[in-house]
Amino acid sequence: MDRLEKALDYYNQALPITREVGDRRMEATTLTSLGVVYAGMGKLEEASKYLNQALPIDREMSYLLGEASTLNNLGAVYAGMGKLEEASKYLNQALPILQELDYRSGEANTLGNLAQFEQRQDNLTQALKYIEQAIDITEETRSEIISPDIKTSYFSSVYNLYQLYIDILMELHEKDPNKGYDAQAFAVSERSRARTLIELLTEANADIEQGIDPKLKEEEQSLRFQINAAEKQKLELFIKPDPDKMDRFTVVQEKLDTLNAQYQDLKNRIRATSPRYAALQFPQPLNLAEVQNQVLDTDTTLLQFALGEERSYVWVVTKDTMKTYLLPQSADIEAKVTAFSQWLGENPDERDSQQGQTAGQELSEMLFSQFATELTKKRLVIVSDGALHNIPFAALPFSKNSTLINNYEIVHLPSSSSLAIIREQNKQRQPAPKALAIFADAVYRNDDQRLKDSPSETTTNNPPNLNILALNQAIENVGNTRSGSPLSLKRLKHSQTEAQTIQTYLKDAETVSFFDFDANLENAQETDLSPYQIIHFASHGILDTERPELSGIVLSLYNEQGELINGYLRLNEIFNLNLTSELVVLSACETGLGKDMKGEGLIGLTRGFMYAGSPRVLVSLWQINDEGTSEFMRRFYRLMLEENLTPVQALKAAQLEMQQTEKWSDPYYWAAFTLQGEWNQ
Repeated sequence: MDRLEKALDYYNQALPITREVGDRRMEATTLTSLGVVYAGMGKLEEASKYLNQALPIDREMSYLLGEASTLNNLGAVYAGMGKLEEASKYLNQALPILQELDYRSGEANTLGNLAQFEQRQDNLTQALKYIEQAIDITEETRSEIISPDIKTSYFSSVYNLYQLYIDILMELHEKDPNKGYDAQAFAVSERSRARTLIELLTEANADIEQGIDPKLKEEEQSLRFQINAAEKQKLELFIKPDPDKMDRFTVVQEKLDTLNAQYQDLKNRIRATSPRYAALQFPQPLNLAEVQNQVLDTDTTLLQFALGEERSYVWVVTKDTMKTYLLPQSADIEAKVTAFSQWLGENPDERDSQQGQTAGQELSEMLFSQFATELTKKRLVIVSDGALHNIPFAALPFSKNSTLINNYEIVHLPSSSSLAIIREQNKQRQPAPKALAIFADAVYRNDDQRLKDSPSETTTNNPPNLNILALNQAIENVGNTRSGSPLSLKRLKHSQTEAQTIQTYLKDAETVSFFDFDANLENAQETDLSPYQIIHFASHGILDTERPELSGIVLSLYNEQGELINGYLRLNEIFNLNLTSELVVLSACETGLGKDMKGEGLIGLTRGFMYAGSPRVLVSLWQINDEGTSEFMRRFYRLMLEENLTPVQALKAAQLEMQQTEKWSDPYYWAAFTLQGEWNQ
């Protein structure tokens, strides 16, 4: 509400100014904006007052776009007030104006409002026609966008249309269960998630820079050099803080922002001019029958969730059946998720076990009570939505004295369609010939015992390719305490022992390990990791939900000479790794989280490694102590490598072993680890 109140304050300040200067069009725009803000605050009477003041001014100025916007908002407000005749009148006046102006996004928005109006009138067939027209326009608009970031942002802005589409179909299903509306709703749900990821996975296999203008390649190299140089300037200013140089610091930051924007624009121009990109045929999301045929097997049940403001749904899908269940509104689910996940992430010695059991039980009943007895397969594949991304389903109470992991193998997917793409691409590549590449026990602090002398942080001969400031910004954004430098990260003392134990399970297989100072960014980027079946990072991970591009993996920040070096493997650099691995393991805190974008899911490290070529990624949902992580990893690898279990089987077995060991029995130690992606070997 703070954001809306601030907007209200700004618009109230702007309104008298527009009147004083006699700018009638801006006055109408400000009045409409005030109406929209009041509507967002639920003050519909107040909203209608301002919108009705704006409408005659729009018409007086012959400002058609403003008139259509005001009419559309008036229709939505009156519908919310229950004045349905007025709502219909204004919405039907707005639509032809928007069509005449060829303002497609506005037309889709008005069609969505008309669909919602007809839904409230229980005219579901007409509502379906309107929402299908709105979705067609939305899909057409999205297809014309080249930038993945803009596609994601646009899709997030229209996600409510897909939710409305699902609601209308499910209401039709309730009235006529034999028409297949529930299967259509599932297909819409699949259409509404991870679309950009599906396209990025397709693009990753195409080498879109082949055949482009050499000048674009030169421009890309030049921009990378300028960005690296600016990052070095910023790092030097950061390491040697000087209040008199803060203006320079701001200038460098602004320069970096400009260069990064230019780099993203260049990548989009490469897409626009690439013959290979133009030839790409992006796959369409799968429908129900395709998911059953291409994704599921006889041992697997898919649980696909869709959370909505008024009602939520879960589709329970097997190889040959599908049922849909109504769940509570998203706010109710989110409250239970928050209580359970906060309890799980707390130190077991400092929290109330009964409180956690109660929170988990309430959430489990909310999600599973209607169909728990129907989950007869050995494996659950979960496509989450919203707050459900943040919980470990493995730890949810499920039956008397047991949790979900006691009964099932559990796998997570961004969407069913994304796995179909991954499988198709894996058919085209040869198995990696080598076993394991592992990074562990990096040097994070200048007081680390491995540094013989106390180094100076004023070294100026650092290499130009530096990301330390991105690391600091990410740490600051996620709320960690810092003392003016990134060097507050603790040493992971057990990670090297963990790594060495893992290597013993591989016996004579070919492995490569990077410990101490060698666990650095240069080795991560310059070493050819493509021949290795497993890539393991036993290091700190940083999740930045404000700016996902700043998320990454922290490798050594000092070299053997005590010089501060770039050790931050950022998300955009993970995208550039070339992997043919079967598994990436991120033995670090919160690597399974990300920024939750409506219609896209989590934007985070998992997506980066899938793009880079790994069909499955093992990640963590919260920070676990170093010893607990090492204990889990030793068990996981022993089960996978010595007992020949698949990764998902080894995950379940390791979690059960931990659960049955007194020291590690609390879900804090074992439930954070989740497998995302392929479950077949």
